[in-house]
Amino acid sequence: MEILEDKISPSEDYKKRIAEFCCDCGLETDPEKIYEMFKKGVFSQPPLEIKAIDDDFEDYDPLFKIG
Repeated sequence: MEILEDKISPSEDYKKRIAEFCCDCGLETDPEKIYEMFKKGVFSQPPLEIKAIDDDFEDYDPLFKIG
């Protein structure tokens, strides 16, 4: 996977602070692992379904509809 950077890319200090935050919070930073987690979440079955219990809320519509 190629990462392209240009003159408006974040500074090294900014990148370091983001990396420290991710480490402190136990967040995944490997792009390939993040992609696999995303893919598993999108294609998981049964799909997440949330129904509103009153008129103050709306039913949840999945972001990705499969099938």
